Order: sequence, then C-alpha cells, then structure tokens
Amino acid sequence: MCPRGYTYHEYLLKKEDKILKIYKIIVLSTLLIASVLEAKTISSIKRSSHGQHSKRWKISTDYRYEGMQYNKSTANSQGNMNTTEQKLKIGTSFSPSKEHQWSFHSSANLSQFNKEIELEKSNTKIPTEFLGIHFKAGHRHTSTSGKSLSTGVSVSSVTEKPFQNNDDIIYGISTKYKVPRGKNAWIFGINYSYSKNSSNIPFPIASYSYNPNSKFQALIGIPMTITYSPTDKLKLSAMYAPARTVMTKASYSIYDKTQLYAGFVWKNPRSYKIADREDKESSIFLDEKRYFIGGKTPLSDNINLDLGTSYLFDRTVFEGKKYSKRSSDDLNLKNEIRLLASLSISF
Repeated sequence: MCPRGYTYHEYLLKKEDKILKIYKIIVLSTLLIASVLEAKTISSIKRSSHGQHSKRWKISTDYRYEGMQYNKSTANSQGNMNTTEQKLKIGTSFSPSKEHQWSFHSSANLSQFNKEIELEKSNTKIPTEFLGIHFKAGHRHTSTSGKSLSTGVSVSSVTEKPFQNNDDIIYGISTKYKVPRGKNAWIFGINYSYSKNSSNIPFPIASYSYNPNSKFQALIGIPMTITYSPTDKLKLSAMYAPARTVMTKASYSIYDKTQLYAGFVWKNPRSYKIADREDKESSIFLDEKRYFIGGKTPLSDNINLDLGTSYLFDRTVFEGKKYSKRSSDDLNLKNEIRLLASLSISF
C-alpha cells in the first residue's frame, strides 16, 4: 500500500532512498573507524624499528541476497506471501599487540514481503518490510599462557523505523573466558540482552572444547558443535544452541578453496517489532526450517563468491510477547525455493 499523493513507483523510490541513506551511514561510519585504525597502524609500524612489533588490522564487507524463485502450495497454507532478504555486513578488527584485539561490526538486514497481510483474530497488519540495524564492538585479551577474555557490547533495532522508538532498541553485553588445557579448553561466559519491554534473562555459556586431532573437534555444552573431517576434502558439522537452533552441514572441496556444501538449518524464530503497535511487549515472529545447497569460490585473494539455493518449509508467522506466549491466529505460509547470492570482500 502506498501513501496518498504518491504513485506506486514514487513510493518505491522514496523507500529505496531511505534504505540507501541508512546503508551509507553504516558504510561511512565503519570506514571512518578503519581510517583511524589505519593511521594508528602506520604510526605503530614506524615505531616497530625500535623493538616493538607492528600493528595488524583488516576490514571486510559482505553483501547477501535471498530472493523467492518458486512457490509451492501446502494443504493448510493460508498466507500467499513471498519474502526477500538482503543483508549488508561491514566489519573491521585491529590488533595493537599479540595480547589485544579490538573489533567493530555493523550490519543492515532488510526483510521484504510482497504484500501486507492481516492476522484475523488480532487484526494486526504486518508491514511489507522490516529493517534491522545492528552495531557491535568487542575486545579480546589473550595472556601468554593462552587464557583469553572476550567482551562485547551491541545495540540494535528491528522495525519499519529503526531507532525511532526507545521501546524497540535492544542493548547487549557479552563476556567469554577461555581456559586452555593442552589442545583442549574450558569456555565460560554469559550473554545478556536488554530492551524496555522484554524479560531480559541472561543466557549462560558453559562448554568444553575437545580437539584430539585435526580431523575431529567438538564443543560440548551450551552451545554444542561437532566437526568431523573423514578425508582432507570432506567436512561434516552439526550445531545445537538453545532453544531451537539446529544446523547440519556437509562441505566438499573440489580444488584449492572452491567447495560445494549442503545442509539443514532451523534457527530460533526471527522477531520484528511493529513501530505503531498497541501492545509494546508484542512482536511478530517468523518461524521456518530450510534445506540448502550451494558452492563458494574465491574470485581473487580478497573476493569470495557464494551461490546457492534454499528450500524453506514449515513456515509460520504469529504474534506474541515471546515464542511460548503466542496468539492463537498463527498464519501458515507457503513453502519457498530461494536463490542465494553472497559477495565478500576483505583486505
């Protein structure tokens, strides 16, 4: 739906211009940080001749697109809604010494729906797009004995109008402590997110990193991951994280750094806030599972291309204060086949 006084084409251009401005802010802010770090790096390299080691820094960008290619009706599907995802990530890291590493990341995630739909019982209208803006800064200190302490802070907002309402801003803090035991290590930590209208419960991290050899690695605890390489070219991995994140993946190297991959993923539902909602604690959730297949290859030393496709199924949209407290008017969406394209640049 477009506002009065605008043609549909003018409305699309206005929205694209707004999104482009936000993207530019993220890009320019990250490049500004990188330029400051670069200046410090050059200065430190000049001092390295006096016995100090040189500084190291890098910057990376990643653009990801997922677009609907094919719809397949299911017996109980009610929502004839197609979705498109676009994500831009920019990050930079800086190591002033072997013991310290600083990192800064920003991202913009645009979720678009082909039409506005309404949940029947609550009369909630779901907008045609949501924009998520995320910023994160982190620091890691590694001692000479191998112990490391990582801390991070973040701020994000996922609505049609990011950061325009204090109720929709999410603040996060995390810490992780790693204690090595030979090739293995204990890892403890905590993640905490705060927003004005959420339960704000801390999430603990407690895992044991088990690395008996180069072919098998396991992170046992919360979260849990297992990686096994039966051959030099084949790699199998599985991951679980509370409460509903499961992923399995198999990748096979054809030559050099070019590889094919396939797998299954079911993540914790994505949540969105409607800016003008009546119930401030309410969110829109999108729950879905997917099979995926694709391949990635380096185009140069600094550029990597990833192409693939996904089959999305068991898709549900619902409203609620949290996943376990949903409304009774769940909306089942059609299964989708999506095309995936990702371009990563680092230097």
